Amino acid sequence: MDSQYITSKLEDYGVPYPDSNVLAAVGYGESGYNAGIVGDSGDSIGLFQINIPGHWDKLINWTGSEDRNTWVAWLSNPDNNIYAASEVYKSQGLGAWTIFNNGSYNQYLNDNFEVQGTTQSDAEETTQTVTSDKLSWKNFIPGLPEFQNPFTELKNRLTIPDYKATEKSQGLATNKAANSGAISATTNLFNPFSSANLKIIFIIIIGIMVFVTLMNIMKGGATDGTD
Repeated sequence: MDSQYITSKLEDYGVPYPDSNVLAAVGYGESGYNAGIVGDSGDSIGLFQINIPGHWDKLINWTGSEDRNTWVAWLSNPDNNIYAASEVYKSQGLGAWTIFNNGSYNQYLNDNFEVQGTTQSDAEETTQTVTSDKLSWKNFIPGLPEFQNPFTELKNRLTIPDYKATEKSQGLATNKAANSGAISATTNLFNPFSSANLKIIFIIIIGIMVFVTLMNIMKGGATDGTD
C-alpha cells in the first residue's frame, strides 16, 4: 500500500487535489498505512482510524448492517477505509482528524507534496542512496533528513591532495610550453625568410659592402703612394 494508490482512490471518491495528498499524509500519520491497526481501545479502525462511535450511522449505510463486528471487518479493508475517509472528509472536512488540526501531518509530506517513504520511487531512491554512501532514514522515521555515511565523510576529510600528480601535471605543461618554444626557435633558425634571419642577412650584406669599400679605398691609397 503506497500513497500514490491511496491518493488516486481518494480522488476517485471525490476528494480534490491537493486535499487528496494532505488526507493521504493524514492517513500515514494515523496508521503508517497499516490496514489492520486498531486504536482508541478498539473504537478507531484501519488506515484512517475511522472512529466507530462517531460514525455508526454512516457505517450502517455503508455496510447495510448494525453489527459492530461487521463494521470492524469492513473498515479493515483498505479500499473500504479509504472510501469511509472520503465520506468523512465530505461531511466534516480535514478538520475531522486531530493530526490535521495540530499540523503534524506536514512532516509526512515531501517537497513534491507527496507522502514521504510510501511510494515505489521513494523505495528505489532509498536503495540507491544507501548504495551511494548515504543513509536515508525517511522510510523508517518520516521527516528526518538524510545523513552522509560517517565513514565516507571521514575518508573525504582525511584524503590528502596528490601534490605530486599536480606538480607532474604542471611540469608537463611547462615542458610542453618549453618544447613549443624550442620548436618555434628551431623553425625560425632554418627559415631564411623569417624576419630575424632577414635582419641578420641584411647586416651581413652591409658589412660586406663596407668591408669591400674600405679595401678599395686602402688599395687606391697604396697605389697613389707608389707613383
